[in-house]
Amino acid sequence: MNEANLSACPTPPRLQHYQKKYPKQLTHPQVPGTPDYAPDHYNSLAKRIKDEIKEQRNQEQNGLCIYCERKIAPSDGHIEHIRPKSVVLYAHLTFVYSNLAQSCNGDTKPAMVNNNGNASPQHCGH
Repeated sequence: MNEANLSACPTPPRLQHYQKKYPKQLTHPQVPGTPDYAPDHYNSLAKRIKDEIKEQRNQEQNGLCIYCERKIAPSDGHIEHIRPKSVVLYAHLTFVYSNLAQSCNGDTKPAMVNNNGNASPQHCGH
């Protein structure tokens, strides 16, 4: 599934409700130093909403990780922001459903050795 296909999918009901309840956080870029800045606002999103997003994206992505296309269960992996929420330019897309996908945690990928010679598991997204 590519980004064009993601944008064609309907927003889950619980996320729609959240978007209506907190419109200011969704429409204003989260710029450091401004009154509306809330870097952990996404982390406060209720688990049930995140679970609904993962379950719906899993179905829309045919049970495959958005990046490596490895099979992934609806309850596994994490919600990936295609355009990173940490980049000020894309912060306004944090709660936009077409910017969200389900990504695997890469549990079965081989470890990758970093510059210090330490092995760390690879994963998609984060």
